[in-house]
Amino acid sequence: MIPEPRARAGECFAHRAELGNANRFDLPFEKKVLAARLGIAPEVLSRSFSALVPYKVKVSGATIDIRDVHALTKLAQ
Repeated sequence: MIPEPRARAGECFAHRAELGNANRFDLPFEKKVLAARLGIAPEVLSRSFSALVPYKVKVSGATIDIRDVHALTKLAQ
């Protein structure tokens, strides 16, 4: 089964946070590139960002701020 878009975005963000050992980071590419890499349309990615707010993820421009990596990792499983 293919994970829902917010889970795909959450998994990507949690992985990036773990790699950089930081809960706040800038996307290294445009959001439309991220959407393509996740296999979703850019507008679906935008809605996924909103759906991640309850998991304490804030997206502001290219900056991703994760307040609860554990909750995000749990969503991605």
